[in-house]
Amino acid sequence: LHTESKILVCSRSNQAADKILSDLIGIFTGSNEAILKGIFRLYSMHNTGGRNRETFKKYTCYDAEKNLFIMPDKHFIMEKRLVISTCSSSAQIYGVGVDIGHFSHIIVDEAGQLHEPEALMTIALASD
Repeated sequence: LHTESKILVCSRSNQAADKILSDLIGIFTGSNEAILKGIFRLYSMHNTGGRNRETFKKYTCYDAEKNLFIMPDKHFIMEKRLVISTCSSSAQIYGVGVDIGHFSHIIVDEAGQLHEPEALMTIALASD
């Protein structure tokens, strides 16, 4: 990853987003731990994480007391080099104040499977 890149990767489902994160963990564990520190997995604020909660907890903002994921502030998100989310949850990024155009790259996994409104929530984060 280029040091200045800020990448948003979105998918239609949590299962697909978790698979992307899992694959990246497998690729970079042991070879480039610094990249792993720059990854953030954004879950919906009402998601409890199910079976992947323990595996992915260090890549998320998880509130153990409330037993759910929380939305970090914009500064936390902006520090991360790679954010992984579902398309619908990506709207939360704009909601906390991350500027349009912050991400240098936006990747939509299986974009052909999305309904237009789902895709637009993610694409709206691109610059003008």
